[in-house]
Amino acid sequence: MDRSNVLSKAESWQRILDEQRLSKLSFAAFCSQNSISVPSFYQWRKKLQPPQPSVTSQKLVPVRIVPTVKPVSEQSIQIMKPRGLPRD
Repeated sequence: MDRSNVLSKAESWQRILDEQRLSKLSFAAFCSQNSISVPSFYQWRKKLQPPQPSVTSQKLVPVRIVPTVKPVSEQSIQIMKPRGLPRD
């Protein structure tokens, strides 16, 4: 299979994936309605889906330990995230 054929196939599948998203139908319902193989749909979805950021790709942030006057048994650790980092 030549490169131009692969690109046109990827473009066609991207249009199908976009149509499914806009249709608000489940993957199975959309595939059934459009005579599309569900395994093929998932395979192309995985190929064309943008990579998701992983936990390991997040930047480390500095940690500052602030002393308190509480007894050691009552101390706690509070982690404050800068804006823009995902919440747990």
